[in-house]
Amino acid sequence: MSSSVEPPTGSHAGSAGGDTPSLDLRSARDLVDSLRGLGHSARVIQVDDALEGTLAALAIDLCVLALHGNAGGTGHVQARLDRLGVPYTGPGARLVAGAYDKLLARETLARHNVPVPTCVELAGDGPDLQTAALLGWPCVLKPRLGSASDGLVHLASRAAVDASLAASGEFFQRPHLLERRLSGVEVQTVIVDGEVLGSMQVERGESERGRPCAVLSCPPELPRSVMTGVENLARLAASALGLGKAPTRVDTIVNLRHNERVLEVEPLPPLHRDGVVALVARAAGIRHAELVARTLAPALRLALRRGPVLSAPVAQLSL
Repeated sequence: MSSSVEPPTGSHAGSAGGDTPSLDLRSARDLVDSLRGLGHSARVIQVDDALEGTLAALAIDLCVLALHGNAGGTGHVQARLDRLGVPYTGPGARLVAGAYDKLLARETLARHNVPVPTCVELAGDGPDLQTAALLGWPCVLKPRLGSASDGLVHLASRAAVDASLAASGEFFQRPHLLERRLSGVEVQTVIVDGEVLGSMQVERGESERGRPCAVLSCPPELPRSVMTGVENLARLAASALGLGKAPTRVDTIVNLRHNERVLEVEPLPPLHRDGVVALVARAAGIRHAELVARTLAPALRLALRRGPVLSAPVAQLSL
């Protein structure tokens, strides 16, 4: 299976699951549709400062989270739901935050012998560019807190870093990571219930209209022996971060001449029907409704222990 995907108007450039309200809403609507097909009463909830009152007024039994970007990745919403005693899908606040913070995640992965790109942190008014220069060029600059390719900038030289800092000083007040750009094939592996469902090859580029797009190939066009190693590595990476029970996506760069490197472990991958997780599941013979049912199961069991399930709303976060 091979397809070309172009982000909707208004999405973050280069994003394949970024911090965008449009992606949140697409995921939420598809989840609601499948939940209703499974016999649940479901609705989209706009999560804001009044979340606690909204949940109480609607007598919510559990929340299926459609959170992408800082909103869900920081774990703040999960912590609020924990305080309310409301079951929800996906990892808890601590595990989500530990994976979303790229620097902390890479330190954890390295301790478990999972290969990751070498990087340095750029933070504060005077980032240590002398140390950064030791990485060599070209490099990639990305936010320390972020999903996949959100906010990613390719830099060819030290001068390019200086120019970016000068042009976007406020932007760089947030911690960023500078890493040596790795060449190879990007593979995104999907893990559910601790098992690999399959993988997707992602080739990024631009459409004829000049917008970022990606060509997706499932299964990846790589030797089976290579893919076995990649998927074993993905399983190890997810496990090291305490993830993989709920849908988890592990992004790896594969170079046939060098070792693979794990780029990201996404604890809250988008679950819309034309996203990587759903497409990989479909290739494995799993319909979207079945994928949603498997995602829902742990929270549903907890809700059943608490009392009769009246509804299964989808919480959709807007920044």
